[in-house]
Amino acid sequence: MEKTQETVSRRLDKINEVSGLNYESNVANWILIDFLILDIEHKRTSLSFDDLTKENPKALAYQIKNALKLLCKKQILIKPIKDANYYSLNNEYMIKIRFGI
Repeated sequence: MEKTQETVSRRLDKINEVSGLNYESNVANWILIDFLILDIEHKRTSLSFDDLTKENPKALAYQIKNALKLLCKKQILIKPIKDANYYSLNNEYMIKIRFGI
């Protein structure tokens, strides 16, 4: 767990430094952080967010997808995004993003 925390901390610093993402004030970036944390422990992750029903879920999904593409370009994420889909299941909005670190 300690190694995971150190890795996440380094990644967050790197994200802020080279991509200009301010993860302290942006909802999408907080979600992106959640993906980074979970992907370290689980290589394929699907997440459901209750707050997506309150916002514009397609716009939020688009923003996250673009943030991940930017991280790939900056080589923070080594492998390109394999899949980034928005879909709705039983009135619950979900974003499924698979990527490699």
